[in-house]
Amino acid sequence: MNQKKRYTIKNKMIMTFIPLTVFALLIISLSSFFLYSNSLQNSYERLVKETLVQVNFHLDTYLNDIVRLTHSPYYNDNIMKVLENNSNLSPLDESTLMDKELYTILTTLREDIQGVYFYRNDGTIFSKSRYRITMDPTTNYIESDWFKNITQTKKEKFFINELNMSGVNNRPSRAFSVARGINLYDQPSLAALVIDINYTGLENIIKDVDIGDQSNILILDQNNNLIMSQNKQFLSAFNKIDFDIPRVQEINSNNEILISNFVESNTSDWKIVGIVSRKEVFMDLNEIQRLILIIAGITILLIAGACIVVSYRITKPLSSLNRLMKEVKKGNYNIAMKEIRNDEIGDLARTFNDMKSNINQLVHQVLEEKFKQKEAELKNLKYQIRPHFLYNTLESIRSLAEIKGNLNIVEMSSSLGAFLRYSIKEHNNFVSFSDEINQVKNYVNIQQLRFGSLGVQYNLDPKALKCKTIPLILQPIVENAIQHGFKENIHVRKIIIEGRVHNNETIIITVKDNGFGIENEKLEQINNALRENNHDANQLGIGLKNVDSRIKMTFGEKFGLQLESKVQEGTTIILIVPYVS
Repeated sequence: MNQKKRYTIKNKMIMTFIPLTVFALLIISLSSFFLYSNSLQNSYERLVKETLVQVNFHLDTYLNDIVRLTHSPYYNDNIMKVLENNSNLSPLDESTLMDKELYTILTTLREDIQGVYFYRNDGTIFSKSRYRITMDPTTNYIESDWFKNITQTKKEKFFINELNMSGVNNRPSRAFSVARGINLYDQPSLAALVIDINYTGLENIIKDVDIGDQSNILILDQNNNLIMSQNKQFLSAFNKIDFDIPRVQEINSNNEILISNFVESNTSDWKIVGIVSRKEVFMDLNEIQRLILIIAGITILLIAGACIVVSYRITKPLSSLNRLMKEVKKGNYNIAMKEIRNDEIGDLARTFNDMKSNINQLVHQVLEEKFKQKEAELKNLKYQIRPHFLYNTLESIRSLAEIKGNLNIVEMSSSLGAFLRYSIKEHNNFVSFSDEINQVKNYVNIQQLRFGSLGVQYNLDPKALKCKTIPLILQPIVENAIQHGFKENIHVRKIIIEGRVHNNETIIITVKDNGFGIENEKLEQINNALRENNHDANQLGIGLKNVDSRIKMTFGEKFGLQLESKVQEGTTIILIVPYVS
């Protein structure tokens, strides 16, 4: 009989996933190369164009705001009367009045205004500037070309990049001017208004524009002269651009291929030029990355589908095995995994069948041992003294002692009787701390008659005495203190029992003795055993072990016993239980 070839789960996964992974990588590589070719041609052209349009929009908005400033004289009667030359003021008073009005314009309208000038058509100049300018009163500007252009044409506004007008010295170099003629209706112009604006606004428009690390944004005036640029790159390249062709152009500058585009401002006839290195285009792989992610997602879905199929084949027998394990958990041991495969899952099934057989044998063995144990307990129970017979005997002893006048025996038998009744009584789930303290007092009375030198002090909060807890947890602690806390040479044995309510959440009972104490190493071992619920009777003693276990089983792991001790000073056992009213 031919043995079937054994394939491990690892081999099956490798044989499934490697071809799919290679296929996915092949698709990604081919698709990335194809898209890269198209993205190289289109992405940066669109980016540069859209960016320039946006910059131009902000530039037009900024320049239109400035143009609106040139309308301000029409709303100022003082200025208009002076410009009309009918203010009936002396030249000195006119100059003083205009100086005041121009100062207001200069300081209240915009911070980027550097100077305001009125050139009246009779040759009078009124000016105010943030700089120390000087005026040449002998200059005849009326016949100059720039004055005629402003006052004799119908253009509403003029943007001037380089304004070297006669009559004004020390004007700011990094500034441009906006000018207009001031007239009333269709009458000849009264004056020319010129406002100098610094480059702060232009710089703010282009400084944060980003079309790449190897790029530049330039602003040119209507004569294609450079006004300003974003940085120092490619400053000599814009002279090679053909501004009669409104489209993307490739230019060669210093043996480097550059891509350029421009838009023209409708407000000022200025041009916004964008220049980017062709190397930057190769760095723009956003489209490629997006496609790679899509293809990777499709590939992952394919692999995920394969995983589902393979995992189903793997988990189907595991599910059957899990179902059989649940049957074993219910106690049905007469089952077995019948379909045994020739791989690791088959090994697991064989192991399960062997384990189930072993458990079945162990269960029968444990049941047999428990049956024998119950028989032994039953036999032992038959020989126990009935409680009421023991109580009657103690009562007879107490009565005889009372007749004989032996009060110590009377007290001891009474305390012992009460102690046994409380211990043997079938309690409900909880008793009061007051009952627990009475049990301790009965036990202490018996021990005091035995040792004589034993003193017990009770400092208990009445609120704590009314709270509930599980029975028989205090007396074993006191018993432990008496049996293990004192050396033979201690003459006065003293125990202090204190109880209080903490934050209405817990009850804390402490039992402190003045015995020899516990050495640090052993104390640490005991506390570790209590924290880890690892109750070693050799370290804790059966009484403390029983108390701590019952508290943790009833209230949880955070409650129980703790020990504090110093050699030659004594030991304190701390009992912590929840507050149960």
